[in-house]
Amino acid sequence: MKISFFCSASDKLAPVFYSEANLVGRSLAKYKLIFGGSDLGLMGVVAGEAIKAGGTVKGIITKNLDQKESKPEGLSELVICETLAERKQKLIDEGEVILVLPGGIGTLDECVGALAAKQLGEHDKPIIIYNCYDYWSGFLEYLELLFEQRMILQNLNDLYTVVNTVEKLNEVLGSLSKK
Repeated sequence: MKISFFCSASDKLAPVFYSEANLVGRSLAKYKLIFGGSDLGLMGVVAGEAIKAGGTVKGIITKNLDQKESKPEGLSELVICETLAERKQKLIDEGEVILVLPGGIGTLDECVGALAAKQLGEHDKPIIIYNCYDYWSGFLEYLELLFEQRMILQNLNDLYTVVNTVEKLNEVLGSLSKK
């Protein structure tokens, strides 16, 4: 199963997020991973841990970021594209599952893009939001508010699954791989 994951490229996060990313990376090594290509922040930790554990990891990065940022050693493939929009689309297209870990504005953009595309019927891939330490709780409440205020007509919680631990993530992924 191929999993595209979105997450922070910041190296200034609280240590708990890096610890969680280590666990996630090791647990995902049995899958083929696709991510934004950088060695920075949680992206680098998840990719690096998966590679160390024998996993296959493909990076997709923009030409601009490729010239500025280091990439994890051991990537199976590195695809260079022109724009962030193109990278986001490739990440959504190539994964069979979309995993959203803690991240910033780029991660939020990728998550909302994947949700909007699923809502519009452009894909029917499972989207898993990894809500460790209640990181995404405010965002999830906002999605509920959009529905309550009738800004959107579909309750979006039908479009994603929320997990809070690596154990729950593994359980959800295990059930998807049996389908």
